[in-house]
Amino acid sequence: MSEDLRERWRAEQQRAVAASDPMAPLVSLATVARTGQPEVRTLVLRWLNDQPALFVNATSPKWEAITAEPRVALLAYWPSLKIQYRLDGTVTPLAAEPVQRSWRMRPPVPRKLDQLYESKAAQSSVLPPSEDLASWLAATDEDPQAVPASATGLLFAAERIERLALQDNAPHDRAQARAAHQWQLERLMP
Repeated sequence: MSEDLRERWRAEQQRAVAASDPMAPLVSLATVARTGQPEVRTLVLRWLNDQPALFVNATSPKWEAITAEPRVALLAYWPSLKIQYRLDGTVTPLAAEPVQRSWRMRPPVPRKLDQLYESKAAQSSVLPPSEDLASWLAATDEDPQAVPASATGLLFAAERIERLALQDNAPHDRAQARAAHQWQLERLMP
């Protein structure tokens, strides 16, 4: 079987976008914290030169987990298509230029938050009871343009891709591909 699940993943994500599936741009990222605790969070998946990319803030606990162990898992599910992808692979840091370009395309509020992560409180940290996030946001530049040093990005390189297509009144279609010397497609029992 020669079907390329890497290409199919990208094409089916584009179909989900065209179907206005609210989950189309999102993936769940699974990492392992230094404590050994598994962690999962939802991120926006972007594509750079046909490679999947994730943009994160280096003040986030996920950055610490990723720098300690770059092996991660991604999960994408598109209800409009009834298709799920599970991907295992590694992430590597992106160069500054694509990170800066992507950061400038973010909406103003996330850009403001990135500024606050450096000046007030790291991402995911506990807010002091006496502080108010709304007032911090109001006191930040209306539309910040300076890319903070903590804005980072990661390229994802898949080593295993599993596709599950849910089917009504029929067995689900399930397959996986692994990167050995070349990608090999295998059908799986649903």
